[in-house]
Amino acid sequence: MPPSIRWIPLALVLGCTPAAAPTPTQPRPAPAPPLTHIDEAQAEAYFAEAAQLFARDGGQLWGVRLDGPILILDPETRQVAANQKDAQGKLAARDHIFTGHVGDEVSPANSALDWAGVRWTEVMWPLPEDAPARKRLLAHEAFHRQQPALHLPMEGNDGNAHLDALEGRILLQLEWRALKKAVLEQGARRQEAIEDALVFRARRREIFPLAAQEERALEMNEGLAEYTGNTLASDSPAERRVVATQLLDNGTAKPSFVRSFAYASGPAYGLLLDEAGARWRRSLAPGSDLGALLAQATGARLPPKLEAGHRVPPAARDRRMGRIDRVDGCPSLRRLDDRHGIRPRRSSRPPFARRRLDTAARSRMDTRAGRAQRRFHPRRPALTYLQASSSPVFHWQPLAQT
Repeated sequence: MPPSIRWIPLALVLGCTPAAAPTPTQPRPAPAPPLTHIDEAQAEAYFAEAAQLFARDGGQLWGVRLDGPILILDPETRQVAANQKDAQGKLAARDHIFTGHVGDEVSPANSALDWAGVRWTEVMWPLPEDAPARKRLLAHEAFHRQQPALHLPMEGNDGNAHLDALEGRILLQLEWRALKKAVLEQGARRQEAIEDALVFRARRREIFPLAAQEERALEMNEGLAEYTGNTLASDSPAERRVVATQLLDNGTAKPSFVRSFAYASGPAYGLLLDEAGARWRRSLAPGSDLGALLAQATGARLPPKLEAGHRVPPAARDRRMGRIDRVDGCPSLRRLDDRHGIRPRRSSRPPFARRRLDTAARSRMDTRAGRAQRRFHPRRPALTYLQASSSPVFHWQPLAQT
């Protein structure tokens, strides 16, 4: 046997390889840390800003202090930052704030929140970059946190479908235009504009039986909260007026008024009540109505039988309102509502609510309709608020057919 073959290891002949030396067990990788998007330094600055805002109020506005627990929630990562610890030890202290993560039991929203044994003012990250808007948001949600202490329930989120109907939308925008004029005017002109706003408000509630109840519920919830935000965040009465008129203007751009109208109406009514010298906030109850409070505070008078909640037969109502069947060949508001209902049909001719009117057409409309309107509103025609320059008279989009 050749020497080179004689010494071949048996293991190689059998096709085996020596066993590898045992290696230590590899450690499992550590779980990835939770995602974080909240800038903790920025959150701490927001908490300090809120503390300063509420300290300046000192509980004077509502008789209760609005400062308290604030929870900032990032809806994407579920990370939270708070200005104080919770009652169940779920948050960890980091410098001057407390951080952690929440589960699916917490819904991301700008609202009031009961979580971990504490009632929080909850706001979503990122907060508005504009400082006045950010302060309005913090004060708005702080009011919601204190609503139980004020015996004002958080309700009104259901209902108000009439504000997506043609006549409901138009009469609401008429009310807003009159409120804007009242905010900007003083003296007799303000008084006239207030009465106009209350007339349009009462007219809407004549037409829709549940309007008064449903509108009041949302105004006493979101309307008062937005009023609180504007009052505390504004540095002067002039700034409050500017913001109130901006909210009224911005409200018309909403595709639906059902849930949004109180954010525009509330600050305007609250400002007018304050400037009328009324002591109205401490006596509020869930059944209070901002329009009725303003009428009482200013001595505003409505035409006979046009108080909120009073039902009038359609024929008598239309005679008093001065409705006419056609104006310059264009169907009247009542005829449009009768023909189209809540889901108006599309037609080749733009409805009255969206027709563009030149100066001469507006003048003829005001002159002809004014004679009939004076029986309803002797001081001047209500069509004053219908006039517009080159834009549609109202923002209204017919609903798709079902």
